[in-house]
Amino acid sequence: MFSEQDSLATSFFDNLPLAHRNAAMEIFNFASLKQMLEMRLEGPDEVLERRYSLKKEQWTEVFDAVILTKLSYFKVRFGFPTIYLDRLVEIAGFCLGFPNIDAQNLALIVQREHPVFADWLTQIDAVKRQNQLYKQKTTGR
Repeated sequence: MFSEQDSLATSFFDNLPLAHRNAAMEIFNFASLKQMLEMRLEGPDEVLERRYSLKKEQWTEVFDAVILTKLSYFKVRFGFPTIYLDRLVEIAGFCLGFPNIDAQNLALIVQREHPVFADWLTQIDAVKRQNQLYKQKTTGR
C-alpha cells in the first residue's frame, strides 16, 4: 500500500479490515484533508457510496483512518504556525475520540499501537515549544 520510505503513520490503515482498505486508499489518494473532514461529518459522496457498500460506522472508521494517516503527511518543523499545529491536534483528537486533548497526552495514548503517529505528535509538541521560545526571545513576552 505505502512504500517503506514513507514516514506516514500507516498503522491506521493496517488496522482496517481488508474489505475497507480499497475505499480508504481511494479516499487517501484523491481527497484533500478538507474533503476528508467534510465526508467524515456528512458521509461519503454518492460515487464512493455506490462503489463501496459500507455501513455508516464502517465509513466513520475508514474516514478516521485516512484522516489520521493524512495528518501524519504534514512535515512539522520550526516555524510551522502554532495555530495550525493546534488545529491538527484537534482533528487527531476528534478522530481518535479524545476531543480537547493536547499533543503530548495524545501521543502517550497512541504510542503502543501507532508509534509513528505518536512520534509525529511529539514533534508537534516540540515545535510548539520552539515557537514559544522564539516568540519570547523576539518579543520579550
